[in-house]
Amino acid sequence: MKLYRFFCPDITSEMSVLDEDESHHLRVLRLEKENQKVELFDGAGNHRIAEVVCERNSKNIVLKGVGPIETDEPFVPKTVLAVSLPKGERQDTLVQMCQELALNKLIPMFCERSPERVTKAKTRLERWHRITISAAKQSGVNFLTEICEPLKFQNIIQTAKNYSLALLFSPHGAEPITNLLNGRSGLSSVLCLIGPEGDFTEAELEEAKRCNCIPVSMPLPVMRVETAAIAALVLLRTLSNTELKK
Repeated sequence: MKLYRFFCPDITSEMSVLDEDESHHLRVLRLEKENQKVELFDGAGNHRIAEVVCERNSKNIVLKGVGPIETDEPFVPKTVLAVSLPKGERQDTLVQMCQELALNKLIPMFCERSPERVTKAKTRLERWHRITISAAKQSGVNFLTEICEPLKFQNIIQTAKNYSLALLFSPHGAEPITNLLNGRSGLSSVLCLIGPEGDFTEAELEEAKRCNCIPVSMPLPVMRVETAAIAALVLLRTLSNTELKK
């Protein structure tokens, strides 16, 4: 029988305490009775079975670990997705799908043609963190996608040298990603840049090339930002033979 899953940053102690949001969710599901078994995960690949300890006068549910702590292997290559944010609720959809596909890190990126302001995106970080927790609980992925503070395009491409491979996705990319990754192995980390729906400017493309970012295209039509980001991630996972282990 599949157990309900709850996020708890510390599951190594004998007793674990859920925060108010997770405790509320457990009560909504009517699982607060004593000795009720659930699965806890810490967002860093660790998970275990635990039992509810009856705490009638507390807002926070206390659980006792009853099974060994199991640790999933990290995904290789480590993938960082820098994306020019789409508008409105499409941002939430992007975050949810990135978590379901076990993306390691998501960086909101601001380019010359990006529609969002940096200050506006910063206010949504807490909301996006809650979305990653919800998506992880449903998908069974035990690693939480890290969502960074928004960064400008120029700051991100300066870090390209820190990755095994840095890819800039564009309809005008010189090389299809399928050709570039065919037969390539041993990648430990990959940076993927997805621009706004108006694409990167010519100046940005040239600047990225100087920082060792490789412009690539996808074997697909022109897409919305969030669709392009997920398609790029799926292609990278597939072509690098990454398995999504649970």
